[in-house]
Amino acid sequence: MIAIIAILIGLLLPAVQKVREAGARAKCANNLKQIGLAIHGYHDANNKLPASQYGDYSDPTAFGGPHFNSQSWSFLAFILPYLEQQNVYTTGNIPTATIATSSATGQAIPTYLCPSDQMSQLRTFSELSRYSQVTTLVGLTNYKGVLGSNFNYGDYANANPAFLYNGDGFWGANGLFSLDVWKAPITIVAITDGTSNTFMVGEDIWTPNYANGQQPGNGFAWAHAVEATLTCAMPPNNLTHPNGTPIDTTSTNASEWGSYHGFKSKHIGGVQFVYADGSVHFVSNAVPLSTYRALASYKGGEVLVDAP
Repeated sequence: MIAIIAILIGLLLPAVQKVREAGARAKCANNLKQIGLAIHGYHDANNKLPASQYGDYSDPTAFGGPHFNSQSWSFLAFILPYLEQQNVYTTGNIPTATIATSSATGQAIPTYLCPSDQMSQLRTFSELSRYSQVTTLVGLTNYKGVLGSNFNYGDYANANPAFLYNGDGFWGANGLFSLDVWKAPITIVAITDGTSNTFMVGEDIWTPNYANGQQPGNGFAWAHAVEATLTCAMPPNNLTHPNGTPIDTTSTNASEWGSYHGFKSKHIGGVQFVYADGSVHFVSNAVPLSTYRALASYKGGEVLVDAP
């Protein structure tokens, strides 16, 4: 009898896990849907998409520079009032307070956490990253804005000299959440590739060595401009170099970081994105890289082949 029960449990467990993950994926999709609606709500109120405030090393006067002792708030901070988080926004003095001193920074925002990933249990983290300089308690995010597809780092570098800084990928990027887009905010009508063909926000997963990393953009703080973005230069859920060797996710050196700085999820087979029209889609790991990159730009004029 005990053996039969053990066999039944063994048969049922995978089914239970599959049902549980299906529910978590649906909740994740709903989170992305709410983020998309909040972005559109912000646009309706301000006639522009939310743009992260960011001051680079080359322009430390802009918002006080890049670090947590500045006002380099992310676009996720600006949509809080449209996610029923007006109190966090107001009491945290966003966007005039510095990130390090704001009471908002350490708040966990449920809509920013995917139930399939470890971040949904951690919720907050005492972070010492390139952009915090000092240890700061931060609320975490699984959801990050799309910088675009141009990128100057790692195996999947996709530089474009037509863009600012030779298409750096952070500044002068071709997606909706480039870090310098505050200089020329984007409106919905400027998305000439079509809102149904343009990524807005996708997923990321907890990677411990990147939580305190020293490469640009490492970290998971929803409050900080750089940490709330990723690139589509490399394939979704990319875990290998082009030659097939695995990426060392325990390393934060530039060559590993550059190939791993893309969108990732715990959902089997792909990553979920909210598009500029507010719809949410599951994008397969097998999507052609050219199509994936095309979906990341908003006015590239690319022809989509085998779009998801």
